[in-house]
This record gives sequence, structure tokens and C-alpha cells, in this order.
Amino acid sequence: AKSCTYNDPQTLTCTLNPGEKFSNGDALPSSDVKYSFERAIKIQDANGAAIYLLGSITTTAKNGTVTLNKGSIETPDDTTVIFHLDLDSFFVSCERLLDPGLIGIPAAVGGVLGHGVIASASYEARKFGVRSAMPTVQALRLCPRLKIVRPTRGLYSGKSREVFEVVGRFAPTVEKVSVDEAYLDMRGTESLFGPPESAAEKIRSAVFSETGLTCSIGIAANRRVAKIATDFRKPNGQTFVPPGTEAEFLA
Repeated sequence: AKSCTYNDPQTLTCTLNPGEKFSNGDALPSSDVKYSFERAIKIQDANGAAIYLLGSITTTAKNGTVTLNKGSIETPDDTTVIFHLDLDSFFVSCERLLDPGLIGIPAAVGGVLGHGVIASASYEARKFGVRSAMPTVQALRLCPRLKIVRPTRGLYSGKSREVFEVVGRFAPTVEKVSVDEAYLDMRGTESLFGPPESAAEKIRSAVFSETGLTCSIGIAANRRVAKIATDFRKPNGQTFVPPGTEAEFLA
């Protein structure tokens, strides 16, 4: 519908012009029209609370106006579900897509010998103590077999866009905080993607199958705990901290 207004906490009204069609091709007028949403759509009600439209909704069309009753709208509970998503050794992983010979060996993206710093280190290199922001000379002392790769211009921003296009299909709200990291507000999506752990598995699987990259996800009721949880099963893993268990998890 071209024009949709959320009038009050009871109804969302979408008004169409004569002959205008719904996204599924059903033209007005019609006695029953099924209006499907590909993802959760967040709408603010009169009090500023978030209402989520989920799945397929059957409505009644009269005189070019479609009204979705409250019974067709799912209101999430008060439990906040935050995913912290972090791509695994992102720069190195991108370079491995171009050069599979880098897979399984200590590798890093960064400055050449004699100057520069490490921008990203593979998990094989991290076993030797190599870390991001470390001078290249120091990294090579720790790991003489370290393969240093120069950054490929434009590669990382392009792969980042691919990843977050995938992620955007699952999360109503995606707050990207860097090229390889984001917070996802997953409230109201359980009927679409299942409970948090199942949703995280779906996201990680979709990201890998469509981009070739792996990511790790931490799940909690707040950002701080979710970010800490992400590191527990890196790379290519996920950790769920159920609400009410945060103190025990952080102890």
C-alpha cells in the first residue's frame, strides 16, 4: 500500500487508490486479501511503543481501505533480545576468499616488513600472540612463519555490505558499529525465526552460504553482556545468556 497510517493502538489502516494492488497481486475490491510481510516491520503506536507486524495477515477490504485489527498484530513482550554480531577475523577472512592458499596458516592483513601494524590476524596467528594493532615487526618475532597480506582496496566495504544485507532480512533494527560488527534488536521476531538460539543459527548459516564469511553472535538482554558473550565461542559460534543469569555469567 502506498499510504498506511497507524491511527491508534487498535488498528493500522492502509488506503489504496482504485485498482491499486497489494504486494501479492490481489486487486481491490476484494472480500478477503492476504497481505504478507517478508520481515518484521516495526511501527510506533500512539504511546511510542513498538508494534511488530509478522508473517501473513488476512484482512478485509472495503471501499479501498484495509484495516488490520489488533488481533492480527503481534506485540512483543517486554523482554529485550539483543544480538551482538561480529565477523570472524574479517579482513583475513575476506582475503582468504581471494586466495584460498591463506586458509589454515598463520596470516595477517597489515603493513609490510619494517613498518606498519597488523589490522587483522587469523586465529592460527593469534595462537602465537599476534593481535590487531600490533607492530608488524613484533608480530613476525612472535610468529616468523606469519604470512603478511596487503589490504585489498574496496574488498572489505563490499563484503560488509553483502553481510548486512543478509542480516537485515532477519532483524527489524540493525545498528552497525563498524565494518564487521553490529547490534541487532530481535524483539518480536520469534514467530518468524524461532527462539533466539535458533534465529542466531539461521543468521550465521545465511551469512556463510551467501557471503562465504563466518560470524559469531552473543545473545543477551543488553548490549554489554551480548558483546562479552560473542567472544565465548569464537570463531563461528554463538552464546546465549538467558535473562536473569547475567550476574552468574559475568562472575
